[in-house]
Amino acid sequence: MKEKIETWELGLRRAVLADIFALVFPAKYECKPESEEAVNDLLRRNVGIVLAFYHPTEGDSVRLEIAGTRMFPDLRRKPAVTPMAYHQYTKAINRLVISAMGGEVMPIVTSHTKEKWGGKDVVSEARRREMFNNYLDRSAEILNIGGVVPMTPQARRNHLLDEPPKGLPTKQLLERYKEKYGNLDNVAILCMAPEILEVENLQENNGLLPFKKYIFRGGEPIMAEELVSLAGGLDHVDATVYGMLRDLIPGYSSTVSNSPGLSQ
Repeated sequence: MKEKIETWELGLRRAVLADIFALVFPAKYECKPESEEAVNDLLRRNVGIVLAFYHPTEGDSVRLEIAGTRMFPDLRRKPAVTPMAYHQYTKAINRLVISAMGGEVMPIVTSHTKEKWGGKDVVSEARRREMFNNYLDRSAEILNIGGVVPMTPQARRNHLLDEPPKGLPTKQLLERYKEKYGNLDNVAILCMAPEILEVENLQENNGLLPFKKYIFRGGEPIMAEELVSLAGGLDHVDATVYGMLRDLIPGYSSTVSNSPGLSQ
């Protein structure tokens, strides 16, 4: 029998803190009624959910925690693991909100981290690999007990959704789960993309953006096995997820500067 982690105490704490943190980081979640019901059904059946989100700003992870908690009561009691770029992990505010709400934050080194550190190696290559493998293993464990794992298929903060990164992060997560548990039967993927109101250029304005309102547009959840089949194999799931994310952003364009805050 799978271990199950789900408590009313955690749910209550998340609900209260989400309302408090939302005063500084306002966020809401919107989706079609049938999508909302499908997500609720997955949560009730204890299916692990990968929250695959578009990541244009530093404030996305914090607001995703807030928006999801306020939208889905059953989500409040689920264990969660959130990967966080090392340079963001070292900032207290990024860990505070997620950790206070009961989420487990795991640092990883991204290409953006190295850029922030002037091209220098933040940690040794061996340590970088260890951190990433620890994140993959822990995420698989949490998904297997019906928890949630917010992650960005972009692998770093980026206002563009043109080409998936070479590392194929969605593939790596699903692959690790399959290695540990033999199949993908207990995993679903839910794509979501934030619209940041009153921000016109996400290339230049991509920090925490306190007091700016985010609206997360949620798609239809899809079981991981179905996603792999739709994509034509694990090697192509990231490209398929990219397409799903683009569909959630009204008027998305990599070249039009006034398209919901997107510019090149």
